[in-house]
Amino acid sequence: GRCFEFNTRLFFFFFFTFAYSFTNNNNNNNNNNNKNKKSKLTLIQTPPGTCEKEIVEALAEQAFAKNPKANILICGYFPTPAFKKLFDWAEDVNSRSPSHPPITVSICSELKELNRAFDWIIVADSTQCTEIRLLCALSTLANDGSLVLLGDTKRIRPTVNALTVIQVSFYKCHSKKLGKKKKKKKKKKKKTEKFNTCHFQFLETQSHIHPRLVEFVSLEFYGGKLKSAPNVAFNIPQGFPWPTENYPVCFVAVEEPEEPKNVWASDNDDFERAIIVKIIHKLLRDNLHLWKTQSIKHPHITVVIPDLIQKLLLEEELESSSASLSANITVDTIVRFQGGNESEILVLSTLRSDYFNVNDLLNDPGRFNALMTTAKSGLIVIGSADQLIKFDLWRKWIQHVVIDQKSVVGALSV
Repeated sequence: GRCFEFNTRLFFFFFFTFAYSFTNNNNNNNNNNNKNKKSKLTLIQTPPGTCEKEIVEALAEQAFAKNPKANILICGYFPTPAFKKLFDWAEDVNSRSPSHPPITVSICSELKELNRAFDWIIVADSTQCTEIRLLCALSTLANDGSLVLLGDTKRIRPTVNALTVIQVSFYKCHSKKLGKKKKKKKKKKKKTEKFNTCHFQFLETQSHIHPRLVEFVSLEFYGGKLKSAPNVAFNIPQGFPWPTENYPVCFVAVEEPEEPKNVWASDNDDFERAIIVKIIHKLLRDNLHLWKTQSIKHPHITVVIPDLIQKLLLEEELESSSASLSANITVDTIVRFQGGNESEILVLSTLRSDYFNVNDLLNDPGRFNALMTTAKSGLIVIGSADQLIKFDLWRKWIQHVVIDQKSVVGALSV
């Protein structure tokens, strides 16, 4: 089984390399003047809090500084709120700088036939992209253009069995950084003749998440290399009894019965929803006005729960009890959660997750990383410690938060 999976990954990688080289080098075969022109490939790993939007903007400015007539394409796999901001930014830049060629921003699946070559192609959140989705965009790269791939293989990946070429490229480039032999470097260079140079960069400083929220993630996923900028300052959210001072991460312990009578209508469902609604109301009541005075345009609290039925019931209860505040609340399920929405606070319920076949999702490293780093100023996890310690990642998180930081409260204390 593992051999088949490995061969499948190799097939996808070589297929993409061939298709990419074919679509980009057709013109070169008939034009000897362009024979020596090769593109530049840059891979930038963007851990949580490094803000891809700001990086894309800086790259575009760098491109125009080198060549005021540069054609730039910015594309992404999914229209996340952060990516939608790039559309507005590009429109603003295009209107203010008519002397520059217009910046093209598009979702990979919506790219129409493009009639010009691009000097720069910047792919945001590239580790979510599959090979086929990227072919249309990459085929428009100029012979001496620059391709920049931004992404983080430590977060949620596409739901495909084979590794995407982006993940393979990130892995290979990172391996070079770790000091592989020169013989292997020469072999890899022959397979990617299209690119003259290949650079890998890890952004090690984040400035958009409370420093205490990235402590565990930095140690577990990035070897402690992800640091917080010294000027990062976030207020601790009010309205919640944080047990540890200046530590906006907390585990709300709930004793969960081993086997509910009815999986679809457990007696504890009402109790679980009551805890979440109570927490949400207090957080919004005590923080909403403060967030608005801090010029936070769209303050959100994200709630992630195991199953769809609970999601619908919770949404109804929140809308009926706080209609004026429901616009500031996003409710999602663990299965559907992608981590694309920026929130001030994340409330995660893991109760009875084993009865809805989401154990694998809860223990998936990429999804775990996204869950832990979606919130910017506060994280609240509701669950049973006895259930969560069955999973390796959660056992480490319980050790870090509950045992080491002593940040735990009972369900009745909130």
